[in-house]
Amino acid sequence: MNFESTTLMVSICMITYNHEMYIAEAIEGIIMQKTTFPIRLVIGEDGSSDNTRKICEEYKNKYPELIELLPFEGNLGMMANFIKTLKACKGKYIALCEGDDYWTDSLKLQKQIDFLTLNDKYSICFHKVQRILDGNPLNGTSHDLLRQKEYNSKEILENFIVPTASVVFKNNNNGVFKPLLDNRVIHGDIILWLSLLQYGKAFCLEENMAVYRLQENSVTRKPLSPTLYKATTKHFEYLLEFQPNLKKIISHKINEVSWNFYISQLKRKKYSFIINIIILCLKEPKLFLYKFKNKI
Repeated sequence: MNFESTTLMVSICMITYNHEMYIAEAIEGIIMQKTTFPIRLVIGEDGSSDNTRKICEEYKNKYPELIELLPFEGNLGMMANFIKTLKACKGKYIALCEGDDYWTDSLKLQKQIDFLTLNDKYSICFHKVQRILDGNPLNGTSHDLLRQKEYNSKEILENFIVPTASVVFKNNNNGVFKPLLDNRVIHGDIILWLSLLQYGKAFCLEENMAVYRLQENSVTRKPLSPTLYKATTKHFEYLLEFQPNLKKIISHKINEVSWNFYISQLKRKKYSFIINIIILCLKEPKLFLYKFKNKI
């Protein structure tokens, strides 16, 4: 597909690190897209210790008009690499697909851009995905409950329902990215969604058009270490500053993170955390009752 003389419509932001087993599938999902407009894949490869960059270079050489592989600047870390790659994306819209996820519908971008073009009040469009854990499909998750409708910031934050690999959003201005620059941010996706909702509304398409891959040994699924617990708490505290109107939900999230950390420490026979658990139960008894009922 040659769009040399046409203005770029969509950039796809793809960050990747040590994804040699998955990156080819992620890139192929972009290559197969059938669109009436120009697209460009921008890859931010963050100094992988495996063959990820080599695979990216091979694709870049094969599809030079489609793929831009950003220069290596050392291992920046996930957030810094995400911001760098986002800033390199041009065009009216930006789509997201991390290097271990992949798109399954060749008309995915066309469908989402058609929707956003016809519905100017929306700044973000997402859709259902198939979640898999270590290669096995996961059912009964919050993503399965997604319906074709408009979602507000409360719904999005409460259940973290927006799959990153499904998102296309308007590239309005750099103001959208400013909230990501705070050094307390460790999960850029939810911050970005809430930032975009300041410029327009969010809509979900009920079609399943991507695979969102979870891994048992990923950072988000590991038990919280004291360092990660502290960083996660600071992240939510910043979120509270950014979205004070969502105080109730964010405060609950902070308490939930604290509960999980305290219980993990208790399992390690650090019994001094019993006091923390008692204080938390008094602060939010409904959380205690839910955790107790579900034996979490």
